[in-house]
Amino acid sequence: MKFLLVAGGTGGHMFPAQAMAEFIKCRGHRVTLMTDDRGVRFVEDNVYDDVLNVGDISSFLGVIRLLKESLKMAVSNRPDVVWGFGGKISAVPIVAARIFGIKFGAHQSDFIIGRANRAIARICGSLAVGYRESVEHYKECKFRIVYTGTPVRKCFWSIPRVKRLSDDVINVLVTGGSQGAKFWQNAMREALLLLSNSERRRIAVTHQCRCDQVAEVREIYEKMGLAGFFVTGFIRDMASEFAKSHVIFSRAGASTISEIMASGRAAFFVPYPFAADNHQYFNAKVIVDAGAAWMCCEKDTDGSDFGVRNEAMRLSGAGCDAVNNFHQRALLERENQNDQISYCASQMARVLTTCLYEFDEVIAMSDNAKSIACESSAELLFSFMTEYESKTNVSEK
Repeated sequence: MKFLLVAGGTGGHMFPAQAMAEFIKCRGHRVTLMTDDRGVRFVEDNVYDDVLNVGDISSFLGVIRLLKESLKMAVSNRPDVVWGFGGKISAVPIVAARIFGIKFGAHQSDFIIGRANRAIARICGSLAVGYRESVEHYKECKFRIVYTGTPVRKCFWSIPRVKRLSDDVINVLVTGGSQGAKFWQNAMREALLLLSNSERRRIAVTHQCRCDQVAEVREIYEKMGLAGFFVTGFIRDMASEFAKSHVIFSRAGASTISEIMASGRAAFFVPYPFAADNHQYFNAKVIVDAGAAWMCCEKDTDGSDFGVRNEAMRLSGAGCDAVNNFHQRALLERENQNDQISYCASQMARVLTTCLYEFDEVIAMSDNAKSIACESSAELLFSFMTEYESKTNVSEK
């Protein structure tokens, strides 16, 4: 069979498509990727049999080019299945597949279904989703919701279980990315300043930020007296960084969350506040409710609706003198702090303190993360892709 996977824009769309391509090729099928200029930078060698880059689709001419390539795909190349994984690029090839009678469908990684995927789901009668909870959330919709989980690249499943601290240093990974990267460098600086000098000497940080901010972020860490730090504009081998880390500070894109869960790592999520339909908040909420992560909402300025569950942010081991001392310091620091970065920083400092003094809680969260990961997601989605026939043959939820 020939599969055409369509994804573009961000790694959140591209990485599930890559994971699915790995699975499909292992079964002897041919896989082509259709993507755009933004998505092509995430393409890795030897993953796809062919990559079709339609270029920049942000302009009118770009849309015309996308339409032309989609029609060419449907008429000349004619794959057996066309499947969308998100991004502005997805809709046009899927409509072309519909017109020319090719099997098609879409996968939604985020908890909240995007507008394009809702339209696609109405056409084909069903939609694959990454969150089991989405099935209940959208039970009144006019199309069938099929839970498959979000496909995760193989390298994340093979990461060893997090180890108990032996060298007395915790490794922290900060994946600032491009959305709100400035927030992360400011929040990390304030969080580390809440710790004592001796505590900072037990922390090593790897920080991914925008390329134009590397020097600025590096200068911040140079003044902190850390056990070590590494600042970079892009991490190609993210699985290796996950394997070295004890806790991950991240936004809450569905693909990133799935990779963290597959890796069995505790995480602190700060959802991107301007994401469509606030979908990152709902992505993280499911994981926090399962006891596998912490969360703080960046938009909260007074803590009135901080996070999802206050108990998820508590520090276990209330009798620990070091933790109690930290509480006192944090309260003093917060007397004159009411902006969003300072509030998030205080919660990030609490997580760092938990890692330093109550590592059993990190172990527990890591185990919870691994237990809720869906290792069979690629297989489930493959079955859905190959068994799907038409809207008229779709059964009810």
